[in-house]
Amino acid sequence: MKAFDNPRVVFEIGQDYAHYGLSPTETDNAAYMDGYRSSSRRSTLPADRFVKKWLQVRTNAWRRNRHVEPDFSVQLLRDIDRPTCPVSDVAFTYGTGQESDWSVDRIDNNGGYTAGNLVLLTTRVNREKGALTLWQLLMLGSPLASTQLAAFMPPPPSCGSLTDSEWGRLAWFASTQEMHIGYPVKMAFADSVEFEHLNAPWCAKIQQFLVELTRRKASPRATVWKWLESFTPTVEGRRRIHLVREGMNEYGRITAPADRSAFACFADPTRWSNFASWWIYLNETAGLRALLIQISDGLPARVKVNVDEYRTRKQSGTGGYG
Repeated sequence: MKAFDNPRVVFEIGQDYAHYGLSPTETDNAAYMDGYRSSSRRSTLPADRFVKKWLQVRTNAWRRNRHVEPDFSVQLLRDIDRPTCPVSDVAFTYGTGQESDWSVDRIDNNGGYTAGNLVLLTTRVNREKGALTLWQLLMLGSPLASTQLAAFMPPPPSCGSLTDSEWGRLAWFASTQEMHIGYPVKMAFADSVEFEHLNAPWCAKIQQFLVELTRRKASPRATVWKWLESFTPTVEGRRRIHLVREGMNEYGRITAPADRSAFACFADPTRWSNFASWWIYLNETAGLRALLIQISDGLPARVKVNVDEYRTRKQSGTGGYG
């Protein structure tokens, strides 16, 4: 049953509005008002901006017949909260009606409101993104990608008010969803890398792993790259991963260890394109499955990252390895 046709969905939204002592917004909907009137519980805490956004998103999703997963919660909004928009770097405002107001965006427009598919953007950036696909975002954010894709992709609409860099950052977020491989493996090396986004798809986690690798000394770093290369042993596979490696080495040279992040690294169109090429090749040749299986069993001893030493250096203020 579609969300819009499901009276239980709107009944529960009405209940939650009443629970937090907020005025009803859908007074002409019988199921909503039944839920509102049925709520006998009242929260002892005022509805903060996270509660209000949680209710607003669920109501708007119901109106637009969008799917909301059970894991979409007030706590999830707190977990992804940040002071500035990751695309425009503008400080968020809250409930002012301005273009800088915070909004919740689904990274993959075909997906629902669920952990791993949400990012906070300003109203302006969210509006400009609209229903654009990954490939359209790439064409808007990279002249090189635009030239390469123009032969077989329809041109994107007008680029609006975003800069090339902002389009590139949006493409990064979209790419982590488009290339998501839903392989059910545990986070066996979560104790080895402090992930920026634990709910991110696997390709985003591997991207962060590669950024973490740039902080390691040359010898162990080379060992890890050789291990990664073993999953694409063909000439073409080696060519693709060597391009990724060159891009990561360059990023390590031009960026201070404390300033490195997967988001900043792969917002660069060239590094993202090289990573995407390698990632897709891994998937096509079954190398990706083998890589994730090995990661799920724990990294081989020869490629384990000495995180304790790195964290000691990081906490002492001396940074990681250059």
